[in-house]
Amino acid sequence: MRLLKVIGKILLFILFAFVFFFLTSIYEGYKRYRSIREANNDINIWHKERDEIYKMEELAFSGVVASKSPGIHRHDVDTLTIKIFCWSSSDPKFTGETYLKKTSDSTLLLFVSYSEALYSPNQIEAGDSVAKKHFDFDFTIYNKNGLPRKTLSLLFCSYENPDSIIRKGDFVFGTYGTYFNKEDTLFSGNLINGARQGEWRYYMAHANGNKILQGVYRNNKRDGTFKKYYESTEQLMYEEAYHDNLPDGPFTWWYSNGKLESKRFYKNGNPTGQWEFYNKDGRLIDKKSYN
Repeated sequence: MRLLKVIGKILLFILFAFVFFFLTSIYEGYKRYRSIREANNDINIWHKERDEIYKMEELAFSGVVASKSPGIHRHDVDTLTIKIFCWSSSDPKFTGETYLKKTSDSTLLLFVSYSEALYSPNQIEAGDSVAKKHFDFDFTIYNKNGLPRKTLSLLFCSYENPDSIIRKGDFVFGTYGTYFNKEDTLFSGNLINGARQGEWRYYMAHANGNKILQGVYRNNKRDGTFKKYYESTEQLMYEEAYHDNLPDGPFTWWYSNGKLESKRFYKNGNPTGQWEFYNKDGRLIDKKSYN
């Protein structure tokens, strides 16, 4: 009888252990599934944002400021409502989303960081005109007399109206709020007669101070290699070549894991050569050829 009780306790222990490990394996499997699902969702979001950046850089538009308003779509982000005169994109379906949004054939919303639209100096007024060229993230606001009021970026707040600036000769160093309620950005470079010249660098102003962008300008135009980095790791995101503000040379992008994402080539702003696209594991998944 005592032996049977011992055997029963052993079997009960084995049963409890089996149930415990079974439930643990189910829980670990669920955690792995959720982690994979979240990772795939992050990848999809990144691909969507990357594609938008590609198309937005290629886009050109012009119009007039119909109205301006603070914080409608995002906290600390002002919105310029633009009546579109001209919209030129290689993708007829492109309307933007994160950085700008075309809501109809005649209306465009531009998102501008940290009250650039509302406050002096050179605050933007209804009736001002706006224009962006192909292969440029910057757009320029002109007053009613046709004179440039300020140049802003679809990715960054204007260097012309920073929160603070220190000047030593032609060299300037300062800070301004970055896009979409992220932390402040530090910037440095030469500003000669109001135009960026030579290499400019941008850093995140949090504890690690990672560099996020650097590039060479000539007379306020991109003219050389531009590099953008992932903010958290300073891993290179892309390296692009420009001449006289036009893409001219290789455009190479990498995933956050360091694997090659794509290789593209331009000549005088026009696609050329063979373009290649890779998945996150480094496997070639697509090619395009331009003559």
